[in-house]
Amino acid sequence: MSYKAKVCFLSSVHSLLDVRVFYKEAKTLVRAGYEVVLIVQHDRDEVVDGVRVVPLPRPKNRLDRMTRLAWKSFMLAIKEQADVYHFHAPELIPIGLLLKLLGKKVIYDVHEAFGEKIPSKEWIRPRQARFLISKLFPQVENALSRFFDHIIVADSFVAKQFKRQSVTVIANYPVLSMVKARSLDKVRIRKIVGRTIAIYVGGLTRERGLLQMVKAMEFLSDLDVELHLLGRLDDPADEELIKQSSNVKYFGFVTLEKVFEYLALADIGLAVFQPTRAYLYAGENTNKLFEYMACKLAVVVSDFPNLRRIVEGAKCGICVDPTSPQEIAAAIRYLHENPEVRMQMGESGFQAVLSKYNWERESEKLLEIYNRLVSENEG
Repeated sequence: MSYKAKVCFLSSVHSLLDVRVFYKEAKTLVRAGYEVVLIVQHDRDEVVDGVRVVPLPRPKNRLDRMTRLAWKSFMLAIKEQADVYHFHAPELIPIGLLLKLLGKKVIYDVHEAFGEKIPSKEWIRPRQARFLISKLFPQVENALSRFFDHIIVADSFVAKQFKRQSVTVIANYPVLSMVKARSLDKVRIRKIVGRTIAIYVGGLTRERGLLQMVKAMEFLSDLDVELHLLGRLDDPADEELIKQSSNVKYFGFVTLEKVFEYLALADIGLAVFQPTRAYLYAGENTNKLFEYMACKLAVVVSDFPNLRRIVEGAKCGICVDPTSPQEIAAAIRYLHENPEVRMQMGESGFQAVLSKYNWERESEKLLEIYNRLVSENEG
């Protein structure tokens, strides 16, 4: 890169400190010498870790976000006159097309298989429309994405939906430097006896197994085992359910830096997604799984094909029927009663992250894409 190229990230959906957008991609480009601007929902103009933040207002509702906020993000983006525009939400596809019409280099970053998640979107009415939209959306997304300069996807399942050459899988693996700075550099003695802490980090929804995790703890009341929940509750009423469980603690939403401090004190990481279309394909895009592994936790995960391939390949945990609280509890009980096995699984997962499942390796692919696009601009 012969000059300091300018990159403009756009998202009408994510917060400033989104793990993939900010901590991984934006900060990687800053370290590589790019000028990075992030247009995102925020309350003020500021520079955070070298990333200049251009704020979008909070939307009044979903329709407002998809229309007014999307248009405002386009107007702000044009003012930046960036070399490359990189957007992160499917509702911004029309904005990406407008930027292409203006001759800009555009990257579409696809975090998940959105078509698979539409059937569970309660806000789409009538319910019968969800099936039709879920079938049509991937086709429309694929057709329109042909106009963009590159497609980045979070896992190989999503990559198959795009029938073109310019697609790169950049998985949601943890940032090793952050893990080491926040937890692994601390002196920690793994417990052979005493309390075992199971932990879940992420959105606390029923599709992600909230009810099954809480119910599983009822079968473990005879053990010194606690479940720690970190994240935002989808339904505030579920907080009452959590409060009724003496061996479950809810810590609310915490920053990524704090997440690693909680993980450093835990023993078992849970990811028991329910068997819905939204999660059956879970794999490389399951950020929490790799964060658990990076912090040397044994894991208990849904017995889905991609998750099984990762966990069994790394020998780092147990795959269970996620709909069965009894089976989840049995896995936790086994790991509690067999600490040597638990610690060996944690060490195996950690070694897999060091050698394969880390952002430092994935970031090389991101930089290759950007170096090529910027070189084309220079040419």
